[in-house]
Amino acid sequence: MLVTQTSLRTYMMCARRYYWRYRQCKVRIHESDGEAIVTGKNLHALLAIIGRGEDLGAPPADDAPAEAQVAYAMASAYAFRFADSALCQGGVEVAFRCPVVEGADTAGQIDGLAIRPDGIWLVEHKSTAQITGDYLERLPMDLQLHWYAGWWPESAGMEGCLTQAVYSVIQKPTIRLKKTETMPEYCLRVADWYKADQTRMLRQEMYLNPKRVEQFRQYGIEVISRIQEDADWLPNFDACNQYGRLCSYFPLCNSNNRVAILSSMFEDKAPFSELPEDLVKGEIG
Repeated sequence: MLVTQTSLRTYMMCARRYYWRYRQCKVRIHESDGEAIVTGKNLHALLAIIGRGEDLGAPPADDAPAEAQVAYAMASAYAFRFADSALCQGGVEVAFRCPVVEGADTAGQIDGLAIRPDGIWLVEHKSTAQITGDYLERLPMDLQLHWYAGWWPESAGMEGCLTQAVYSVIQKPTIRLKKTETMPEYCLRVADWYKADQTRMLRQEMYLNPKRVEQFRQYGIEVISRIQEDADWLPNFDACNQYGRLCSYFPLCNSNNRVAILSSMFEDKAPFSELPEDLVKGEIG
């Protein structure tokens, strides 16, 4: 059994949703990521290139998807802003896997590791529509960060946990490529947009309380034990409709497992696609 911080949060939200995604491996047919998610994925890939000390290469074509254009412009501005501040000397997209309890492993992929005189720092990249005080205040509650801080050292044969992290927080630009400009011109305009307000691109350093990291570890172990013993996968009805959006699995839950719904609206897709294949080994939750 494999558990990630994403699958763990899914179970904590709704056991039935976890069952459909991680035990039955079902996803909605033709359900695609929104523009913000696609832009974020493109940006992460480009920031990994920068973290490895490589050149971004040629910009996307003028008729490329907007998500690719915006992500490239953001990454280009990031590379310029932090050109003299190397961050990920300890590696980028650092994948790990280690046992948690008998019969269950956890795995993840950290955006980067920074090697500093005072120790190893976790590096996480975040993109958001707007950077506000509330957004920054929520960063210390990030389950993913605490999960990585608790389990990566164990996978590396280290004692204790990581207690320091640095976030690169980048606001998505509100300006888009004009019909009258080229991609290089657009990148320069986006760079000027970030220069006009330094708070649109931040590096936020954070101390992680070891006691809190350990509490996350223990809580995770408890939840994993519940997953291993769960035979009912009871739904959380509060999760059926959140933020004005119906859960993707609601038609399936509401159909009493009718074959017509299952075959016409859902398809099989292996979980943990965000992780390297050799780490997942074809496993389910």
